[in-house]
Amino acid sequence: MYELGIRHAASLPHVILGWKGQSLPFDVSGQRALVEDRRPLFFSETRKRVAEAIAQAAAGNFYRPMDAVERMTAIQKAAATSGDPIPAMAAELAQLRTNLADVEHVMREIKKERSHRKLQELLSEQLLAERLVQEKALRALEQIGTPPPGRSTEAQIMIRRFLDSEQPVNLRSEGEDPK
Repeated sequence: MYELGIRHAASLPHVILGWKGQSLPFDVSGQRALVEDRRPLFFSETRKRVAEAIAQAAAGNFYRPMDAVERMTAIQKAAATSGDPIPAMAAELAQLRTNLADVEHVMREIKKERSHRKLQELLSEQLLAERLVQEKALRALEQIGTPPPGRSTEAQIMIRRFLDSEQPVNLRSEGEDPK
């Protein structure tokens, strides 16, 4: 973490990256960090988010712990010069309010992104499950074998309907009691 401390002291851009399931060190756990999935399925999304974070850091949107020290020094100097720290503190408060509004906006965007990411993960899992079901159905179709020309077994017809439709296939024959 020595390198991160140097970047903090010099107010240089940085991006902290962690992996899901990994605990960040205590001294950086409260800072903004990208926590990404290591599974290859998500590498392209991770690459995009890291590139965006780097672009944001390069644009000046990164944590600067030394700014607080500079603000306090400016307030103390203003108080020593004029004898009244209130105007400097009022200006600092106005700046902090502006910063807070910016942070709230960013937090709303992050929440939206996280909900989109969760939805994407759920859809990916659902798609994988559907592919597995289709593969099982195809294997079952192969095991049934090929019927004589012009004839299909009832099982083959139902499997084909299942594979060709997006709607669930009714496995009961018409007129059959649902019990």
